[in-house]
Amino acid sequence: MSAQQCELARALGQVDSADRALSALADKMAALVNTVTQVTHAEQGGRAFALRAIEAARAESRLWRERYEGLQALRKEEQALLDSYRRAALGAAGASR
Repeated sequence: MSAQQCELARALGQVDSADRALSALADKMAALVNTVTQVTHAEQGGRAFALRAIEAARAESRLWRERYEGLQALRKEEQALLDSYRRAALGAAGASR
């Protein structure tokens, strides 16, 4: 009987040891889950900030593009006006001779 009692005591010791190890692993797993949750929340905040910044940059780019197109149209109008003045000046210079 004593050999069986020794074997039982040893098995109970192994069960206690495994139970403590399992408990420690469960604590580590809970800490890791908490860390992952925090990182996920922080990442979502960073993602939202990045999306807002991208949208702001797109809006600013759109404004600059519209301004550029407006200036190009104005330049074309001024070029046409300048050409008409040149033609008028050349016509007046040719007529006065």
